Amino acid sequence: MTLTDIIAAHEKELSASDRRLIEVLVQDPGQSAFLSAAKLGDKVGVHAATVVRLAKKLGFSGFPALQDKLQSALLSEADPARRLQKSLQRIRSGDIIAELAAIERENLALIADQVPQPQVAAAARLLAGARSVYVFAYGHASALGEIALRRLRRFGVVATDLRFQGRELAERVLSLEAGDVVFCFSLRRLAPGLEALLHHATGTGAQSILITDLPRSDELPHADLLLSASRGHSTEYQTLAVPMLILNAIVLTMANEADIKSSQIEKLGELISRFEHAEAD
Repeated sequence: MTLTDIIAAHEKELSASDRRLIEVLVQDPGQSAFLSAAKLGDKVGVHAATVVRLAKKLGFSGFPALQDKLQSALLSEADPARRLQKSLQRIRSGDIIAELAAIERENLALIADQVPQPQVAAAARLLAGARSVYVFAYGHASALGEIALRRLRRFGVVATDLRFQGRELAERVLSLEAGDVVFCFSLRRLAPGLEALLHHATGTGAQSILITDLPRSDELPHADLLLSASRGHSTEYQTLAVPMLILNAIVLTMANEADIKSSQIEKLGELISRFEHAEAD
């Protein structure tokens, strides 16, 4: 049942304030789906409690459940072809690289508010102090997982690749225990296996970090440290620039604040030189 159908079924129960809220929800679902009840209420000039009451009138358990419905509708409609087409429509000048850079600047400018430095520093400390780090990523977030693995290993961190599903994922986390950290990336929607992995990490006493573009809500599986930042409108073409910046900030903070010896980097340089010379011979 679509949201439009749900609204129609409860038409007689709606107040004037409800109708103003619904107008915003229907006309701009891309933004409304990611606003808090308080901020959505501010847009219409009503209290957050009115927003929650509307969600319950429509048969939802609360406003987060209504948000889930809106977000699911957006994701089902926003297939890659449509997102690309919508982004191209936004780029009117024909100068794609300049327009794309401007869009990314808008997204990147918001990161410091969404993921402040204390959160970045907390992630850096967790990773630097871990017995072992397990890096989980899925789909196009796998590129972030690969970079995270490489950069952690350069610092001498024991890092395990979890870019797998099902049986193989289960086998690779068999040795997970307290003192370890699960470092996860999940973009656009919850990655398959993520919820089970985070639940397992909690059960073993391991800690967890999740980098995502999904909004903070009770629907997200528990992670000890959640770093959530928008990558722009969910119905438009999105890049990895935002999560990549967060990852780079964590790595640089590790180098700057954590107890990482420069000798480890020097050792890596010596090994690279030795292996490259061996290949040349």
